[in-house]
Amino acid sequence: MGLRFRDATWACLAALVLLGIASFIVFAIRPGGFEGGGLWFALLLPGAFGGIFVADHVFHAAPSADRLAFYACTFTLSFAWYFLLAYAAIKSYRFVSWVGKQ
Repeated sequence: MGLRFRDATWACLAALVLLGIASFIVFAIRPGGFEGGGLWFALLLPGAFGGIFVADHVFHAAPSADRLAFYACTFTLSFAWYFLLAYAAIKSYRFVSWVGKQ
């Protein structure tokens, strides 16, 4: 008998893997050099758009916490984005496979 995880657990695992791959590409491989790095950062870590907004507001209150707020928000929102994508993919797969059995 196999171990059964809920769909949210699988989506969380997939989101962590996707976030790890995206972080590795952006921070270790650094595609596109200096000019293209920003584009790859925005594409692979979409939470950066929210991170910039939050970091701007934090900078006015506590300038030293600006970088921490930016990266925390970037990775949190990117994780949420990847989680939603993975969860939707899992649910779609389960629905299509269920319809195929009918």
